[in-house]
Parts: sequence; structure tokens; C-alpha cells
Amino acid sequence: MKRKLLPMALLAGLSTQASAFIIDTGDSDWKIRWDNTLKYNAMMRVANRDADVYAGGSGPFADAPDASFDRGEIVSNR
Repeated sequence: MKRKLLPMALLAGLSTQASAFIIDTGDSDWKIRWDNTLKYNAMMRVANRDADVYAGGSGPFADAPDASFDRGEIVSNR
């Protein structure tokens, strides 16, 4: 399933079209615009953990970001 995720995400990103419009209020002093942008962001780990990070011994929390995710796991999903 993970192999299908990237092509589907690329296809979804290319198939969207921006749409904006102005709502006529009948008053020249007031303008209402609807021009929102919807976005989705996903980040996936593509490399294995770096063994040099663990060998450095620079503290108990030095490897926390690197050790939290394995290769192919979603790191950020917003």
C-alpha cells in the first residue's frame, strides 16, 4: 500500500484547480473575496537510521529524533 501512496498523492495534487470569486455586495466600498487555498502535507522517512548518531554519545536525548521513526513511516501528517 505504501508504494501506491506517493503516486496517488502526486495525482491528487496535480488534479486540483484553484478557484476564487468575488461576491457582489452592491456597494462599491465593500468587496467580499473567496480565495482560500486547501493544503495537505505528508512527510515520510526515506533513509534508515544513522548509526553515527548513536555512537557519538552526546547525551541521552541526542538520538531521540532519529530513533523515533523507521524507514517508510510517516513523520509528519498535517
